[in-house]
Amino acid sequence: MIKSDETRTKRIMPIDFSNTGVVQPCTTWSDGLHQFLQIKHGLKMTALTVTTNYLSNIGLFIRYGKNIFGLTGTIGSKDTQNLLDLIYHVDTIIIPPLKQKRYIQLEPILAENDDQWLKTIVSEMISNARHQR
Repeated sequence: MIKSDETRTKRIMPIDFSNTGVVQPCTTWSDGLHQFLQIKHGLKMTALTVTTNYLSNIGLFIRYGKNIFGLTGTIGSKDTQNLLDLIYHVDTIIIPPLKQKRYIQLEPILAENDDQWLKTIVSEMISNARHQR
């Protein structure tokens, strides 16, 4: 998402699409993706960031073994859970979120140009409002 921050500077702000739908203004994508999007959208480019305190799930289990107990909202996909179970015999359960997601995923809208895309978006919004969706 492109959004203006408190200084009215337009910035790329990732959304936690998989879990909460919440905008994460302090998060940046790695491997040049964030900078690519800044260039694409004509925004001021920021320096590449390096994650200094990253520890993968596997690194965590290697380091702490059987002495781990806890909760997380970001353990990952079913494939990740299966991997943790296979390698470390870890039990996982899904606890439903307290709050409902704040977004609804709609079908993508493709158009020939920006004007047509915007007209289609407005038309869809009006249609959804009329049908109370």
